[in-house]
Amino acid sequence: LTTNLGNDTSICTDETITLNTTNTDANYLWSNGSSGNQFTTGQSGLIWLKEFNECLSTSDTIHLNVIAPLTLDLGPDTSFCNEDTIVIEISPQNANINWSDGSSEISFEIFEEGVYSVEISNMCETISDTIIAKIIPPLAPINLGNDTTLCYYQSLVLTTLNPQANYEWSDGTISHQNTITQEGIIWLREYNQCTSVSDTIAVKFINQISLELGKDTTICVGDTIIITPTINTNEIQYLWHNGSVSETFTASEEGMYWLQVKNQCEVIADTFQINHFDSIFVDLGQDTTI
Repeated sequence: LTTNLGNDTSICTDETITLNTTNTDANYLWSNGSSGNQFTTGQSGLIWLKEFNECLSTSDTIHLNVIAPLTLDLGPDTSFCNEDTIVIEISPQNANINWSDGSSEISFEIFEEGVYSVEISNMCETISDTIIAKIIPPLAPINLGNDTTLCYYQSLVLTTLNPQANYEWSDGTISHQNTITQEGIIWLREYNQCTSVSDTIAVKFINQISLELGKDTTICVGDTIIITPTINTNEIQYLWHNGSVSETFTASEEGMYWLQVKNQCEVIADTFQINHFDSIFVDLGQDTTI
């Protein structure tokens, strides 16, 4: 009486195997408790059979391996810096490996742009996957323009557009565009995972002009007065009512005086009135005798 289930074996998922015994004059006991002369299963594990009669008893064991479905995922398409290398690694799964360059290792190095694929196979199936790798181009230099001066009522819109970059401005703005309303040193840094570039611009604002000639006044005939305007800036041009361009004006005549000041942003004016005190006449009458 001899029992022989054969060699250990493997089957694919969703397949089954049937084991037979040819001993017709024996009783049977399989590992799952069944007692027929055939055993059908699709599950991994040890399978044993014991055969016996009134005189003898024999047994045999076989290991059954059910091959799981292959899985493969190279991940999403990717980008990398110039001169960098990407290493892709896949699970071996006891499968044959065939990369697009003919290599068969579980890991694959990418150092050039391109489309890369791998195929894995076993006795049950063949599957494949593909990944596209692109090199991130260097960022172009930034040019915010020349240093500039603006009027107090103006603003400066600085714009840069590089779809491959993140943006960081000196005031914390992270958009590709920034509206400047305060003077100072403005800088922008553009960066990505590979490179960083920056530029700086100085922005100055001209203040609004404040002009005050003072209160109207009265002086004695023959006296003079120096009209000195109060102005909050030095970067202006003067024009008095008589065409003078001096910063002050010496006046003695009664009348209305005006001053116009201007810069590249605005023109404003103020007036100043000078009056004379009335003349005093004393009349004591004619000479007399008493």
